[in-house]
Amino acid sequence: MTRIQRKRQTLLEKAKTGDVQAQYDLARSWYFDNPKDRKKAFQCNKKAAEMGNVDAQSQLAFDYYNGHLTRKNLGAALKWGRLAAKAGDPDAQRFMGRRYERGDGVGKNQRTAFQWYLRAAEQGETISQDFVGDAYFFGDGVKKDLKKAVYWYRKAADNGDADAQDSLAHCYSDGTGTRKNNQLAVKWYQKAAEQGLASAQCSLGVHYFEGNGVRKSNAKALHWYRKAARQGDEHAMANIGRMYKFGDGVIRNYATALTWFKKAEKAGNKGTSYLIAEAYADGKGVKQSHRMAIKKFLILAQEGDVDAQVNLGRAYHNGARSNKDYVESVKWYRKAARKNDCDAQYYLGLCYLDGDGVSQNPQAALRWLQKAVDNGAKSVKKEIAKIKRGPEHFDKVSRCIP
Repeated sequence: MTRIQRKRQTLLEKAKTGDVQAQYDLARSWYFDNPKDRKKAFQCNKKAAEMGNVDAQSQLAFDYYNGHLTRKNLGAALKWGRLAAKAGDPDAQRFMGRRYERGDGVGKNQRTAFQWYLRAAEQGETISQDFVGDAYFFGDGVKKDLKKAVYWYRKAADNGDADAQDSLAHCYSDGTGTRKNNQLAVKWYQKAAEQGLASAQCSLGVHYFEGNGVRKSNAKALHWYRKAARQGDEHAMANIGRMYKFGDGVIRNYATALTWFKKAEKAGNKGTSYLIAEAYADGKGVKQSHRMAIKKFLILAQEGDVDAQVNLGRAYHNGARSNKDYVESVKWYRKAARKNDCDAQYYLGLCYLDGDGVSQNPQAALRWLQKAVDNGAKSVKKEIAKIKRGPEHFDKVSRCIP
């Protein structure tokens, strides 16, 4: 008889006498010492749970919920999870909190979810501490309290939870619920990043790129962006693209920038759609295509993006013969101009001056050009003066839509 067999025989004899702990230990022995026959582990664990062992009840809840070693059974999972949670098991309390948070087999109730998380967190259950921090941060199931959010994030962060470390870093970076401290933000981003959390890796890259709380280093920024990008982080991909576009720490390469922007867009980053459209409009990193630029800008413009509306107007105004459409150009300039975009107001003024897409109207041109000046356009004043001097000076006003 092997050592493991002797150990199991001893536990079996104790379990037969009603020793609850022996019954639970027997289940663990079957699970860890004999992985080829783990169904016996489930049966032994279920018996221990029926005998009142809280650890066994908690494990049984997870087994039924996940369909581990048995058929998935949400009702049984909730039954055993609730028993163990009421008996004070922190893992089961977190389990019940999650069910109420998601409305999973029970009525969705953020307040009840918070109460279960808090009971687990107060016992030192790390994941629950992070969840409690989130609850206080967003006001889910409890009154919003940013200071308490930071308190619980710090507890979970100290226990090594990467998500909490990331959240705590954000709080220090933004000065949310605590005094702004970029050095501490970098410290906690670093800890989470080293555990492989992509969002923390990207944020750490941003701090290195901007030199906030750490000595500026484009090389280290790129290092962390790449790590995050390999995990599919859309913001990291976009940031790598910007580094190549502007030549920050790397040799400027518009084609490589565009490749990264497309990766980011595919991963869900809408901001890079604008940069891709801009590349097609300017012919940087790709063959110039006003058709592709219009296609990209149009999607963003229809969603209300002011910059896209202005650039869509430019694309229609400056496009090749097949894409040139002054009426559409004016339409999109006007939408952006009404939102007080000074560039759009300037371009719309020029359209009225030249009669591009609208009837020529110097008074309307002056009105829109003046609005552009009022909203920050600095180079328009001389053109306004020329217009006021009379029609003979119109040809001296710049007609270019830059």
